[in-house]
Amino acid sequence: SPLWGEGKGEGDNADSRLRHLLSYTDDSHQFTSEEVDKLIDAIDNAKILDPACGSGAFPMGILHKLVYILGKLDPNNDKWKQKQINKVLEVPDVTVREKLLEDIEQSFRNNELDYGRKLYLIENSIFGVDIQPIAVQIAKLRFFISLIVDQKTHTVRHSRESGNPEIHNLGIRPLPNLETKFVAANTLIGIEKPQQLLLRNPEIDKKEEELKKVTERHFTARTPKTKEKYRQEDERLRAEISELLKRDGFPRETTEKMAQWNPYDQSMSAAFFDPEWMFSLRDGFDIVMGNPPYLRVQGLQQTQPQFVPVYRQRYVSAQGSFDIYALFVERGFQLLDKTGYLTYILPHKFFQASFGGALRKLLTENKALHQIVRFGAEQVFEEATTYTCLLFLSKTSKESFKYSEIKKLENPVSQLGVIAKNEKYENGTLRIGTIPLSGLSEEPWQFGLGKEAELLGKLNKIPLKLGDVTMRMFQGIRTSANEVYVLKKMRAKGTFFSVFLQKNVELEPDIMFPFLKGQEIRKWKILPSDLYVLIPYTIENGHAELISEKAFLQRYPKTWEYLVNCKKHLENREKGKMKGSKWYGYVYPKNLEIMLKQKTLTRDIVESLSFSPDFEGKYVMVTGYGLTFKDGVRPSFVLGLINSSVLNFYFKHISTPLRGGFFRAFPQYLERLPILIPDVSIQNEIEKWVLKVVELHQKQVQTPDLSKKELLEREAKVYEEKIDQLVYDLYGLKDKEIEIVEGFNKEKTNNLAVDGNE
Repeated sequence: SPLWGEGKGEGDNADSRLRHLLSYTDDSHQFTSEEVDKLIDAIDNAKILDPACGSGAFPMGILHKLVYILGKLDPNNDKWKQKQINKVLEVPDVTVREKLLEDIEQSFRNNELDYGRKLYLIENSIFGVDIQPIAVQIAKLRFFISLIVDQKTHTVRHSRESGNPEIHNLGIRPLPNLETKFVAANTLIGIEKPQQLLLRNPEIDKKEEELKKVTERHFTARTPKTKEKYRQEDERLRAEISELLKRDGFPRETTEKMAQWNPYDQSMSAAFFDPEWMFSLRDGFDIVMGNPPYLRVQGLQQTQPQFVPVYRQRYVSAQGSFDIYALFVERGFQLLDKTGYLTYILPHKFFQASFGGALRKLLTENKALHQIVRFGAEQVFEEATTYTCLLFLSKTSKESFKYSEIKKLENPVSQLGVIAKNEKYENGTLRIGTIPLSGLSEEPWQFGLGKEAELLGKLNKIPLKLGDVTMRMFQGIRTSANEVYVLKKMRAKGTFFSVFLQKNVELEPDIMFPFLKGQEIRKWKILPSDLYVLIPYTIENGHAELISEKAFLQRYPKTWEYLVNCKKHLENREKGKMKGSKWYGYVYPKNLEIMLKQKTLTRDIVESLSFSPDFEGKYVMVTGYGLTFKDGVRPSFVLGLINSSVLNFYFKHISTPLRGGFFRAFPQYLERLPILIPDVSIQNEIEKWVLKVVELHQKQVQTPDLSKKELLEREAKVYEEKIDQLVYDLYGLKDKEIEIVEGFNKEKTNNLAVDGNE
């Protein structure tokens, strides 16, 4: 393109010169005069939307950036001013034209240089929408203040000396009217329009052009009388257009909504958003940007239940337990023009979450990904624990996209600068590369670069997954009254301490089971716990049945007496829901039928894959997950795989990272671990060493001697490495691939912090 010539630097390129233009330096720009004209023209014609603008922070940010760019390209505003004059010269009405020209002259002549830049950027380029009217009012106020600070004041004496006695109000000009620049509306609900209008009534186009001119005149109206005049014209034209649209096939409900919308009612929020009707923009936006709200559908059901079925009907991304930010991605992409770009900061949970499947499909099928900057487990917003990314989408199809991962957020401005300048880069805190879109689909996204990506691809091709060999993946129990059911075992046999009664009680040991909070579950072993849980159920034909009062009195009289002492408290659970004959049972007695069977356990938040066997089926846990396996699957063999370095490497690429180097070990991630079932001899070999490691860890837990603990730990480590090598061989990893796995796992381990929980 002629726009991107050689500029002032030999071998220079457009990207580097644009980065230089955007950087905050005192150096002059590097563009030719022709390029400057084209850049200013592009800025003047740009249409930028924040679809959830809140109090206007993002629109204000881009305003300041564009003002800065114009200041570098056109220090004296000569070109920018002429650009505004040229547009006004096309106005056919001489009186209106002269008035507008005078207005331009005053805007540039009597104020700071930035005033004219800001005023016409606001008029031409920047738009905002928010569902909250008060937020929109605050956004307008920010823009008003931004203009006021660049206005010059003039005393009467100054006005006489300048030869301009017409200066009033100390030269402070009335503020522009922003009612059709920032609107209160529901961005996510558009208006229903006919699919095809082959013979659109030309009168509609004529009226819409008139309306556009009226809103432009209203923007610069200075007196209450003039403002009211244009508002009345606005109302008249909208009513006329609404009627014409109705005749042209628009649904009556749509035209009524359009006619009722009053942009000048500051307390009203429109139930719909349409850029053509509200901003006179038919072709979409060049840039859609912002920080969309984060709210799960459960929260929407409480605050705005009327919208949930509408969203589910209108958005493919409104899937399952969706988050509203996914809908804003889909809507923002819809609002772009054919060459537009979207840029959001938002949670990256949709990369992996079940609800994100439809959105992932939408973005990959449209080849929309342009760039992702992932902050991993680093916190961008101090006031909230939210794991975010920068998402850049392009309406122009892409075959690959730039991927950057900030492993440690040290200097965001500097790190983002490195990302802007480099296509490939890696150090201890940041890595950058390119990922082909062909490798992504609606399936959860994994991001690896170079050889790491190739290894992930190799593991992805293994068809059998952990979910295929497990019978169940289940959560721990929910007693609904841990203060009653969970007791501390005392030294005396059958004696337990009750938190609820705050005293020791005697209970039959046969109804009490070792209870794990979660932190006791470690890799290969379970740490001792002095907590026990009272389970008032028996398992009959694979189902948990509440022990009857009669059976309780016969078999567990001491425990029954204890429960009776807690009866009032147990009955009042969940607003009295448990009053009745089953008052001593759990509110939600889930997974009891499988809890006391042989199983494999894991915590729900881990530093690395950490599974432990419960061979005897004696433990009951509250947090974390239990796994049982299908017939013919050997649990000890599978334990060797899922505790291996290979699957830990894979897991950390598919799970959600948390602050401090932790990861979510949820079933949606665990079930995707690739599993290989070799011949019996290899299974025997791996299982043999797994049982040896488990035995050593059990001894290590039981011995009080610290030096023996250390020796047992070292011995177990030797066998763990042997298991790792067997698993490397089973999965066909070469030496270079093993280096990738071990380097990745070591790096993640070194980045762990002590305060790693959410």
